Amino acid sequence: MKYQLLATDMDGTLLDDKKDLSSENIRALEKAHHSGMIVAICTGRPIHTVIPYLSQINFPCWLITNNGAVIRNPQQEIIETCYISDTSLEQVIAILRQDPALYFHGSNEKQTYINSRMERLKSLYRFERKSHKGHVKSFLKAMEATWLSKDYQVVDFKRFVSSGYQLTNIIAISSNTELLELKRSQMIQMNDVFVTRSGNDNLEILDHKATKGNALEKLAQRLKIPREKTVAIGDHDNDISMLAYAGVGIAVENATLSLKKHADLVVCTNNHHAVDDALKEING
Repeated sequence: MKYQLLATDMDGTLLDDKKDLSSENIRALEKAHHSGMIVAICTGRPIHTVIPYLSQINFPCWLITNNGAVIRNPQQEIIETCYISDTSLEQVIAILRQDPALYFHGSNEKQTYINSRMERLKSLYRFERKSHKGHVKSFLKAMEATWLSKDYQVVDFKRFVSSGYQLTNIIAISSNTELLELKRSQMIQMNDVFVTRSGNDNLEILDHKATKGNALEKLAQRLKIPREKTVAIGDHDNDISMLAYAGVGIAVENATLSLKKHADLVVCTNNHHAVDDALKEING
């Protein structure tokens, strides 16, 4: 077999702009699996937002979630977790709390923590609207996820951290790109954090060892798969390390220019079944 391990990003890659998983991509993944290829879903999402999609794929996948900070086997058992250090976590939260209008949330391998359900509702509504859903449908989905889901816990972040709780990653979301850049410039001065983004309206903060690329390397080593037998496909800057590690790095057409610079191959957009296109390209 030419390639043995496929790592695919979710949002903007495997999923279309409506956040749907196409039947073409599902069939492509299943065909790869049946041919002996191991499939890993590599995403910035926490596990509870990935599980609904797994039910559509008729075989168990390896999972790299929280932007590389958590690795799970096909039985969804945790293999490895990489937390932000206590000192850095305190610093990051202090920087983000300087602007009360800036929404952020933190995750670990168990759930996601928020400081305000109302701010979470606003953020989720904007996220749903980006999926080209109508106002009412976007609002209802955001309401359901904010108030009915048990996966989001409201906390006082300052007290949360001082009590010894740990986080794998923090995501700050704002349409104010200048504010995000200011926060990024402050945090990149810290030695042991990694600051990236999965969209133009966010910042993602992790431990410096927690990248998709490092997680993919660990997974390949665990499975005894040579680097040159791995394939990675993504769309944004948080996928750069993954493409850089893989034997073949693939960018979707809608990817950032910075990611495309690291790609060996560019395929169609995420709205035209990019994973299916990528697998056809590499398998000839």
